[in-house]
Amino acid sequence: MLRRFDGRSSMPEQRRSPGEVLKAFLTPNRAQGVIAVILCLVSMAAVWQMRANREDQTYSALRRDELIALLDQLNTNNNELRREIDEQSEQRRQLRSGAASERLAQEQARKRIQELAILGGTAPAQGPGITIRITDPKNAVTAQLLLDAVEEMRDAGAEVMELNGVRIVASSAFGGDPGEVTVDGSPIRAPYVLKVIGEPHALAEGARFRGGLVSQAQAPEVGADVTITPSDLLIITALHTPVDPRYAKPA
Repeated sequence: MLRRFDGRSSMPEQRRSPGEVLKAFLTPNRAQGVIAVILCLVSMAAVWQMRANREDQTYSALRRDELIALLDQLNTNNNELRREIDEQSEQRRQLRSGAASERLAQEQARKRIQELAILGGTAPAQGPGITIRITDPKNAVTAQLLLDAVEEMRDAGAEVMELNGVRIVASSAFGGDPGEVTVDGSPIRAPYVLKVIGEPHALAEGARFRGGLVSQAQAPEVGADVTITPSDLLIITALHTPVDPRYAKPA
């Protein structure tokens, strides 16, 4: 009896157990891994293409005038943002400038107060200058001679002066008799030591010029001796106690 050959093997088919199928799924071979990667890439490309098509359809569905209006709105928003940035930058600049100006004004005010305190005799001072020492063996040095010496130092550029521990200011008053001179009511006695802060050479020349302090003090009728010592640093600590004006008021 003849049998028809259909190309199929006459060998019985071997079936895999569920455990073998699960093991094969969990441990794919190299060919299966390549196929899986290809399928993943194809899927991602399809998703990207769908998103691109959707975005293109979003703008392609708009008319020309709508696209122009959208572009104008974007430009307007951009210009508005730039304007806000410029305003914020200007405000920051003004704040920084205002803070710097305020600090500068405060520094200048403090400096001016210090200068006025020095000139008014209410603050210590230091700087270059000269020390004038006047002896008075005959008790012939008068208050007028000492006042003239102070005026000569002012004319020579004196900024701060102290006489025998008394701070000399614009309102300082000299009085008393020879040998019993007073400055602002405080008695002082020889030797008279006048400390002067200013340019040392100019101050020394101001004391030595003909008819000045040295000439008057060393005149035969006075018989005093004058010594002038320049210094790179003089420290004046004597302070003046200001008196409130009785009549003068701010104008």
